[in-house]
Amino acid sequence: MASSISLGQFVHQPSQQLSINALPHMQLQTPRCLLFGPQRSGKTSLLFQYAFQLACSGQEVVFICDRAQLEQSPLLLPVGVSHQHAAFSKIHFKYVQDLHQLRTYGACIHLLQEPPAAVIVDDLAHLLANARLPDKRARDTEVTRALAYLADGLDQLREQRGLSVFLLVSDTCCDEGPHNLYLLQRWFPLMLQVTGLQHLRR
Repeated sequence: MASSISLGQFVHQPSQQLSINALPHMQLQTPRCLLFGPQRSGKTSLLFQYAFQLACSGQEVVFICDRAQLEQSPLLLPVGVSHQHAAFSKIHFKYVQDLHQLRTYGACIHLLQEPPAAVIVDDLAHLLANARLPDKRARDTEVTRALAYLADGLDQLREQRGLSVFLLVSDTCCDEGPHNLYLLQRWFPLMLQVTGLQHLRR
């Protein structure tokens, strides 16, 4: 059974959630979703907002990111929410430096005794850049392996234990979209594009 994602979960204000969810096709059935856009377009904050909404409903979330990158650009908390909010105890940060470490996590995820409701991976392009691979073929192979291990681990949870874990991944790209779109389409039935404010003013 596929997981359900509501686009209203990417915002905090109830009025905004109602407005978004009132639009057609805003409740989507999919096991995996890619959120992509240019640098500094708010992707990480949107991911964290989604994690926060799940946590507020009592669900556990794993948020995977590079610790150094997170410390350089701290997360924006939802408006009116303090650092002591009880929901934050259900958001578990997993720090990785590159796609090799992400692949290792994916290979073990089906062994978790209490899997989360969602696994969120921040900035695929950044983790790929940290791998310092020599050419495009090597980079494409590393992306494919990491996503394959993640998807396979989550599929095993669903098939063997009847658990549906949603996978949400962000990727940094130029205006034209991810450079390896043909690879990503294989793993993500749903792909959402974020446009920064600087692009809207053009």
